[in-house]
Amino acid sequence: MTPEQIITTIAIIVGPIAAVVISRWLDEVRDNRKRQIEVFRDLMRTRTAKISPTHVNALNLVEIEFYNNRRVLEIWRKYMKILHTEPFNQSDVDKTFVKLLQSIANAVKMRNLDITDLLDPNYYPRGWNDEENLNFEIRLATLKMLRGETTISVQMSENGNDTDEVESNK
Repeated sequence: MTPEQIITTIAIIVGPIAAVVISRWLDEVRDNRKRQIEVFRDLMRTRTAKISPTHVNALNLVEIEFYNNRRVLEIWRKYMKILHTEPFNQSDVDKTFVKLLQSIANAVKMRNLDITDLLDPNYYPRGWNDEENLNFEIRLATLKMLRGETTISVQMSENGNDTDEVESNK
């Protein structure tokens, strides 16, 4: 076999294999970036609703999706430490969260975001906030009742209809 035939044979064998390997590698890079952007989008979308399941899930995915980004993980760990400290300083939480958003924005190459974009709250309907607060109050009142810290008083009205009234006994 001549050198040209050997090179042609190698090219015929290696060429398609290399194309598949490169294609799969590019798909993986693209998929990783897509997942990272989704985490960033979820954090941005829920930056006003930090106890929403979407927000918490996105925070929990940072460690997985940015496993190879030391800067993001460093700030994420600092943020997690602050969140697990009782009581935490809200100012520290907010500052560190913005740093986390900045580091993720840089990691996914969204460098044109202004810091004010990260600081400004997104739209969060007042009704959602009111409902969240009411649900919290209901759960708290139920828990107090179950613990025996408060009671429910049942009284009869003059016309004979039962009425339930919640009475707080501390």
